[in-house]
Amino acid sequence: MPKSTLQFFKGNSRNEIPNVIPINEGKILMLRFNEVTQDYTDNYTCKVKNIFGEHSVVLQLIVQDRPSKPQYLKVVSTGSTFVVIEWKPPSFDGNDVITNYNVKYAVDIANHNFTERIVTVLTATLTNLIPAVKYYIEVYANNNIFASGNPAATLLTITGRSAPPPYTGLLPSPYDIQEQSFQVQLIKFDESFGAIREYIICVIPLSAEDQTKKEPSSYSNADITANKDGIYVAVQKLGAPATNEDAFIGYTSSKRKRRSLSFNTIIKALEADTFYAIFVRVYVEDNIFQSTPWYDVIKTKEASGIKSWIWIVVILSVILVSFVVAFVVTLCVCCRMKSKSVKSKKSQSPLYNDLNYIQTYNYADLSKRDQIYVNQTTNIEEVQSDRNRHDTNTMYEDVMNYEVPPSIYEFPQSNYEVAPESIA
Repeated sequence: MPKSTLQFFKGNSRNEIPNVIPINEGKILMLRFNEVTQDYTDNYTCKVKNIFGEHSVVLQLIVQDRPSKPQYLKVVSTGSTFVVIEWKPPSFDGNDVITNYNVKYAVDIANHNFTERIVTVLTATLTNLIPAVKYYIEVYANNNIFASGNPAATLLTITGRSAPPPYTGLLPSPYDIQEQSFQVQLIKFDESFGAIREYIICVIPLSAEDQTKKEPSSYSNADITANKDGIYVAVQKLGAPATNEDAFIGYTSSKRKRRSLSFNTIIKALEADTFYAIFVRVYVEDNIFQSTPWYDVIKTKEASGIKSWIWIVVILSVILVSFVVAFVVTLCVCCRMKSKSVKSKKSQSPLYNDLNYIQTYNYADLSKRDQIYVNQTTNIEEVQSDRNRHDTNTMYEDVMNYEVPPSIYEFPQSNYEVAPESIA
């Protein structure tokens, strides 16, 4: 039998593979690969040649391996309790079909406390997560040969903040209830789902006949802003309150008490003898909040007497009346003093004591001389006859410069007492 030669070639190369091992005294030749890698995956040609000719056989060698890690892993969306992720297939599938993807996630990766999910698509939604927590996520690609231990694509993400858990503690009762105000101790919420950004206390007035209230959570932010059902924000604070911190609701005239408040209190006086209810609402974001149940209904004190503003009006009125009375009294005294001064000057006139008497018979109508004559006599008839004997106009001109002798001032007052009815 003619001697034959056997050669192996890889791919399209014409270079003979050197590591061909003969077996069974050269009757069988075997091609052996040590430490096989992905580079050995290819088509191999086995050529046999003798004096009669040659023959070739092509063999395909596929080296199956672990798939590479998925590509472009990213977070599509996130919430307080869920995360949506997606990725692309691996660049190398291990020379086999990718059967599924293994998604693992955990908060504590040091202790390998992973939660695992198997998906067959290129996306996954991780649910029932803890709000405001950092999660470590891994994604593996699996084929028919290797279903574990494959390289993973990883990422870190933080879930969104959530409203605090409902407050289940005992709500403190309002205290120091006055006509226009009361106080209440602030409570603390669990911030494990997100830091509290804003803390408010809402107040709503109630009627004495009907104290039915809706659930605090049913009031939206728009309802509170629009003062629906009379509700309004009485206290507003940024961040969570300190331990044992109190809030003042209503109106106080004490500047010291107002300065002691570490948050914004809406100074709005409450109505006396009125029922009120309050609840607390905390925000971690604009539309993420938690509300307490209603606190115990309180009733402000009844109004004790006249209100302060009425007292102010009364006091001002008294002051005003006092000024008016003082002014009138002062004016009367001044007028009286002026009248006495004028009367004193008149008393120095020789005719003063007779003028009061002469007025009873129209003294002003007498002539100057008649007036002088009246001052010298008590006989009214003589005065009247004397008036008839003289021309008034002439008399007036004659007596313009007449000087009354001093002796006429000495007639006693009794000489002037003439009954009014005797005067024509």
